[in-house]
Amino acid sequence: MFPVLAFALIFGAVLSASSATRYGSDEFIGMSPVIRYQVNIHLTGDVKLCNLYYVEMIDSHGRLVAPPKIYNPGVNVYTFFEKGPVREVRAAYMVVATRFGHYLCPTELITEPRVIPGPFLNGQTYVFDLYPASPAIDDAVRDK
Repeated sequence: MFPVLAFALIFGAVLSASSATRYGSDEFIGMSPVIRYQVNIHLTGDVKLCNLYYVEMIDSHGRLVAPPKIYNPGVNVYTFFEKGPVREVRAAYMVVATRFGHYLCPTELITEPRVIPGPFLNGQTYVFDLYPASPAIDDAVRDK
């Protein structure tokens, strides 16, 4: 009886500790406030995606400030969290995942990064809007 009870207590403690530092959802569960970055993807036109893309948040030195997220065409909002406050520039962008060379589209989406200067304060949400476009679609629209 005691080994089962001890196992249940240890299992509960591990689950409780791991959920206290959970990132990636709309809510950060923890003791300290954090900065929340919301990246909105505005994909227009009839674009067929066959490449894998990442949505990333970087600092002024090009380092990731949070783990990148895989772009899913059905998801338009991506949330990142960082401990702050932060005084530096932050930039959001979408980039093709070149590590996966299995199948690449002949045309890639091009996305201008969205850069916002600091300071960024704990407990605040900062919104970055990205507008990925395909050069082939832009040329077709221009030719009409």
